[in-house]
Amino acid sequence: MNATLLLLALALVPAADGPAPGTRSERLQLFVAGSRAGTIASVDEPLPDGGWRLTRHADMEVQRGALRVRLVSRSVTEVGPDYAPRSFHYMREQLDGRGQSLEAGGRLVCDGKAACDPAGCAITVTTALGATPQTKVVRLPRGATFASAVEAQLRRTLRAGTRWEGKMFLEELADMQDASWSVEKEAGGFVIRTRVAGVDTVDHVDAAGRTLKSETPVMSAVALPEGSKEIPGAGGKGLLDVLAQSTWKGPVVPEGVKRVRFELTTREGDVAAVPEGRHQRVVKRELGRVVVEVVRLPKGPAEKLSADEKQRALAATPYEPLSDPRVREAAAKARGNATRPRDIVRNVILWVNDYVDDKDLSRAYAPATATLQTRQGDCTEHSVLASALLKANGIPTRLADGVIWFQDNLGYHEWVEVFLDGEGWVPADPTFGEPEAGPNRVKFANGSSDPSDLMIMGLSAAQAFRGLRVTVADSDPAAK
Repeated sequence: MNATLLLLALALVPAADGPAPGTRSERLQLFVAGSRAGTIASVDEPLPDGGWRLTRHADMEVQRGALRVRLVSRSVTEVGPDYAPRSFHYMREQLDGRGQSLEAGGRLVCDGKAACDPAGCAITVTTALGATPQTKVVRLPRGATFASAVEAQLRRTLRAGTRWEGKMFLEELADMQDASWSVEKEAGGFVIRTRVAGVDTVDHVDAAGRTLKSETPVMSAVALPEGSKEIPGAGGKGLLDVLAQSTWKGPVVPEGVKRVRFELTTREGDVAAVPEGRHQRVVKRELGRVVVEVVRLPKGPAEKLSADEKQRALAATPYEPLSDPRVREAAAKARGNATRPRDIVRNVILWVNDYVDDKDLSRAYAPATATLQTRQGDCTEHSVLASALLKANGIPTRLADGVIWFQDNLGYHEWVEVFLDGEGWVPADPTFGEPEAGPNRVKFANGSSDPSDLMIMGLSAAQAFRGLRVTVADSDPAAK
């Protein structure tokens, strides 16, 4: 079972009328950071013409403080006898403990259909969140196919020494991703090492390709066959509490702080790369430990954007449908009478902070239109809505993920960065109503609300599951 995106593809295997001859299926129990997290499963079913229908399901349940959240997904992919792409359907949704959707209009659905010729294939993808569909065409090079097809083919043709590197289409992200894999013999079967979008997975399988154990170290995730006697980590303790894993006690934030040095340490391996810029730089790095300095007053020359970078920073995403009338109307209201970019940013950040009046944790990642409807959310809803309204007003933005030092706690957080000519990227935080955010935030990743970027940014938060700890090394309210 491909465990590369265990925390993105999460759903439950449905009942079937009985497998067709040649069908391969398996169901695994998923653990994250030693806690039981749910099930993942696959069904590879032959089609009458020799092609394959490949179904992937998962169902994950976690705690977010006092709230129990269920994340479900399902993908159905069809390929030809040679595993060439034909079509795919992918769905992801967040539910509460009663099975009710937590996101107004937030059910993500992707459909794709392939048109192939000797030069390769083009997949027309339609992505919808609620009633706001977006369409794009993704071109695959000759020989490239869906990720689930690659997995299925590997399991059926296990040969020690097999190695491959290239690109494949990842259904969960509806886009092409860099990938590599290798197959080696081991006692009792084979080991398959896979890297997709920078995430490594190690699958131990028997001679028939059935999973014995699947590990994704960056997420501290382990999947085992249901009924397995092995219990990873801390003995299969209760549900994974994502807030408990990603918050720490700290000193009280001093008033008017201008500079903060954060210390990042980890029990497992090394701390992931930390982005640097005018507001943030790494001042010390050693095995398992990094010290990062964040300042309010930026240092060095302002960044510049190329035409392509600016276009990406102004682009719509499934979570930010800029042409939606609701977004355009809210963008105009939030802007008010402002005309200068700096004033537009100030008005939008303060408007979003005031508009989202129910600050709750019940949404994992809602689109801007859903937040406009419900006026609910946490830092992700504030940031996605602010990003959409800023882009609609012509302000390039990107999302920032990391840790905030607030009162006497540190915890994972999301905010936005806006690009202003002559100033470069400037942090702004709609959750706390800060048009220019202070240095009490250490950034782990940048990106957008496009699904492929969300996965990359999510991996920075996954460090918490493998023992990352953030503390305040020192701070200076008088720094210049």
